[in-house]
Amino acid sequence: MSIKSRVKLKRSQEFHTNGPVYMVRMRYFMNNETPHEHDFHEMVLVRGGAGLHITENSEYRIVRGCVFIVCPGQVHTYRGLENLDIVNFLYMPSEMESDFQGLPGSMNLLDVSPDMPYAVLSEDAMMRVEEIILEIQQEQKKQRPGWEYFVRMAFMRVIGIISRAQQEAARSSGMGENGRIGRLIRHLGKNYARPMKLKELAKFCAVSESTLVHDFRKVTGESLIDYLIKMRLEKGAMLLRETQLSIAEISASVGFDDANYFSRMFRRKFDASPREYRKWVMKRELVAVPASGGDEGESL
Repeated sequence: MSIKSRVKLKRSQEFHTNGPVYMVRMRYFMNNETPHEHDFHEMVLVRGGAGLHITENSEYRIVRGCVFIVCPGQVHTYRGLENLDIVNFLYMPSEMESDFQGLPGSMNLLDVSPDMPYAVLSEDAMMRVEEIILEIQQEQKKQRPGWEYFVRMAFMRVIGIISRAQQEAARSSGMGENGRIGRLIRHLGKNYARPMKLKELAKFCAVSESTLVHDFRKVTGESLIDYLIKMRLEKGAMLLRETQLSIAEISASVGFDDANYFSRMFRRKFDASPREYRKWVMKRELVAVPASGGDEGESL
């Protein structure tokens, strides 16, 4: 995947504060965002919905609990969006050196690749982060004396939760519940087009089939088969937008043996046939809309 930045977001425009941290909530309703880069660090937390995160070297599906880091100069965008609800933590680590050095594991957030999720948070961790997000929203909205300090400290609590989740996954060699599913998500992103059996995927994760099914739904909120089908459909939608391949060629290239089945599932997801969708995207491009308030075995 080759994408080029069309927009460079600058701290002077995006940070509505003199402090080193600012939080922005974004909701995307359909389709794409313009490829862009920043002159600041951005940590993205997915609160709900789904879509594809596209970087210069990879693309992968994101759902609730996914966390990824975008460093200055790294180009990224989103496509195939389904009511995606994210929180962007914009931060300047050069102004927070003591904060990061004092928290084990947090230094990993300063120079990472956006080409895969940094962490996948459990629902328990997400609930704790959600409470902190509400605190930050209130601080940014009311701007009482010292609000920038409280936002900074709250952000470091979020960093602590995420760093702990990432470290625990790493200590278990990627085979803890969240690390295991994160590893599987990356595997699906690379191999989505070929036939896969649940038995094969369970072996890949070194767990039983029932454990895999249970853990996948717990971490992502979706069944494994639904996740894979959506991934294939999103890849198909991307090819419809960006190539002139026939429907049959696209269907086969994203893992559907039957073009008619691909078309039926595509209509169910996008409320349009592949042909109608291709015509529609040629006429209009929907863009991101800030959230109100601004702060706020069978083969698979």
